[in-house]
Amino acid sequence: MFKQESDDFPEEIQKYGCYLFCLLRMCEIVSKRDLTVAQAIDIYTYAKLTMFLGEDKIRRPILGAKCSVQSPDKLCTYALTLLGSANSISQVGMLSNGKELFWGWANKPPYNKPEFYALEYQTYGEIGHHYVLANRAKETIYDPSEHDYTMRPLLGGLLHKAT
Repeated sequence: MFKQESDDFPEEIQKYGCYLFCLLRMCEIVSKRDLTVAQAIDIYTYAKLTMFLGEDKIRRPILGAKCSVQSPDKLCTYALTLLGSANSISQVGMLSNGKELFWGWANKPPYNKPEFYALEYQTYGEIGHHYVLANRAKETIYDPSEHDYTMRPLLGGLLHKAT
């Protein structure tokens, strides 16, 4: 998988794309296929054109907002379709103060056993937050940045389940 700072990507992705890239890496793992740079840009462009990512596309960290993606499930559906996979990935909850909190519909099996965590770390920079992809044991399996923020405080995260 790529690094978000790569010159191959639009400036917005280079600066705010950590969670987007975590979602794309989940799709690669689930489909057992790798995206090309062109496909990653296509997914981003498609999301922009269909407004999956909202008015600001990738939400900018204005007034304390975090780098996030609106409609992550829809983005994953499109990416998985592009990769030729019939699987799906759903955001099922969040990690807060070390505790898994599930959305109401995801409180029961199989959804309450997430396979992926998008762990959120403090960066102390302009953006303030960075996401890395982790497995069920909360071990980092992909960091979209060339900078290592995982030695900084863990703020929380998002839980994802593939089906």
